[in-house]
Amino acid sequence: MDRHIHRRKKTAVVAQFGGPTSVINRTLFGVAYELRKKDFEVWGPIRGIDGIMNNDFLILSEFSDLKFNNIRRKPGSYLGTSKFNVNDDSAGEIADKLKAYGVNKFFMIGGDSTATIANRIKKATSKINHDIDIIHLPKTIDNDLVVTDHCPGYGSAALTVGKIAFGLDQENRSQGGIHIQVIMGRDSGFLAAASALLRTDGGPHLIYLPERSFELEFFLRDVEDVLSRTSNPSRAYIVVSEGIRKYFEEDGELKYKLIADIASEELNEKVENEENLGGISLSVGSSVMARYLSNKLQSAFPQERVRADVLGYVARSFPDVSVVDAFEAELVGRDGVKYSEMGSGSVIINRTGHLHTYSVNTEFVTLETVAGLTRSMPMNFIGSYGKDISEDFLDYAGPLIGPVPGFDTDHLLPLGWEHRFDYI
Repeated sequence: MDRHIHRRKKTAVVAQFGGPTSVINRTLFGVAYELRKKDFEVWGPIRGIDGIMNNDFLILSEFSDLKFNNIRRKPGSYLGTSKFNVNDDSAGEIADKLKAYGVNKFFMIGGDSTATIANRIKKATSKINHDIDIIHLPKTIDNDLVVTDHCPGYGSAALTVGKIAFGLDQENRSQGGIHIQVIMGRDSGFLAAASALLRTDGGPHLIYLPERSFELEFFLRDVEDVLSRTSNPSRAYIVVSEGIRKYFEEDGELKYKLIADIASEELNEKVENEENLGGISLSVGSSVMARYLSNKLQSAFPQERVRADVLGYVARSFPDVSVVDAFEAELVGRDGVKYSEMGSGSVIINRTGHLHTYSVNTEFVTLETVAGLTRSMPMNFIGSYGKDISEDFLDYAGPLIGPVPGFDTDHLLPLGWEHRFDYI
């Protein structure tokens, strides 16, 4: 793209960061739609910071309404996500680029690391006296941003996980045996917990999350108990987060070791750390852990057929979208433009209604409030023995996946609820 620095219109940049989601393009649309109404020229950098550094932009404000409406309904990040390493030095280079382009507002769609990057860039722009508003818009399927009630992207991913878990439970019910499934979530168990959202009278029978210590001996006893309570055929369907860990005390401090790392040591398979993807490698670490747990189960229960698999990235950009999630992803984009008149900051979601009276509003907080911080599943969301979730979690997460045809439980929204939205 070749643009003169001096233009009549104000210029805004909106970029996508981190892992894609089913609704991240809704947020992109919400921002661009509102900015275009305010007569901004809206640029979308290809692959985030990489596009800014390489002067590689799409002019979103020139897209037709038809094209933009098609983009907003597609899963995955339309612009591509950023892999650029933003430290104190590179933040200065980015600030120089934004000043040279004459950018007035910079919208960054992403998780806690994106908020950290936004904060670094804001400090860098202040040092060179460039007056720019930098707005962080929440997005993560991990649902681990602090302060906000929940994050756009999580509801749709939770819906996908819940449906897959229901289907795999029916598979396990049909064939019997032990089935263990690994689901994304290195430091928080929100996504693995979603496997229980459509549970009826069966599995998942056991759910293990990073927030509680995973003890192998207790795990095997739990499975034995489930097998003893099921018959014709005996079976156990188990869900674990990729980040399950064993906690221990050392030198007066509480520390932990990932089960994936324990597995890699015992099986003599290297697991590389992928920081840009949130920690352990899904393609390697989770598969090694699945084999490790499968081996332990097969040794403990030789009479049972044991299967293990990794859900992987399926839940991130699956086209089966929660209507609640779609609405809220667009809402934070639209409201982010409104809040940008107040300066830099981060948009959060507040829940204002409970269960069937579910409703939300948004709020604007400082970048420092959310930058570099993550939250875990609250203890009241986890079952007392650390092997399942609680009713409190169902009441919290149920409305986020929206009405689900074929399922009618108290924690889900009723069919027809989605018609309250002005736009979907």
